[in-house]
Amino acid sequence: GAEVAAKHILIATGGHPFVPEVPGAEHVITSNEIFHLEAQPKRMLIVGGGYVACEFAGIMGGLGTRVIQLYRGEQILRGFDDDLRDHLAAAMRARGIVLETRRDLAGVEAHAGGLRAVFDNGETHLADQVMFATGRVRLRNTGGKAAQMSTKSPWLRWLAKYTRGRGSGSQPRHKARTPVTSLAKPQISVWP
Repeated sequence: GAEVAAKHILIATGGHPFVPEVPGAEHVITSNEIFHLEAQPKRMLIVGGGYVACEFAGIMGGLGTRVIQLYRGEQILRGFDDDLRDHLAAAMRARGIVLETRRDLAGVEAHAGGLRAVFDNGETHLADQVMFATGRVRLRNTGGKAAQMSTKSPWLRWLAKYTRGRGSGSQPRHKARTPVTSLAKPQISVWP
């Protein structure tokens, strides 16, 4: 392997979209595929309530697609300031985006003229595309490359020890066990 020296090193192993296990999931797209569509959908269902789902609802709605955004929670953007969440939801609705909160997707079926999305309350909606924007799963297998790094830095050894294989998605599922102030001086940001 190659030897690399730098003041700051960030190891970003990436991730892939989380696709919930629902009947018909093979018919849906994610944020990975949306830029490869051959045509703009006229009707689109976006499942998710995070910032990626809200961004794509706004983008597609702004381009003229009729958008329904489906989110199982009480309000979009969980974890953000409540005033911001309420204001953005109202602004999205004012621009014609239909926000269906406290709803979940029960399944997707191929249908003449597109897809039929079935909600958990039994409602059905026809769409040209259904997109999951339900988070990302951190890649866990890096081929051992990160684990085999040789370093004299106590910070990188701590980083490898306390973050390897923990958590997934955008929300950290662990707490640091060693205070950052007791480690070597480099300032390193950790994005799990």
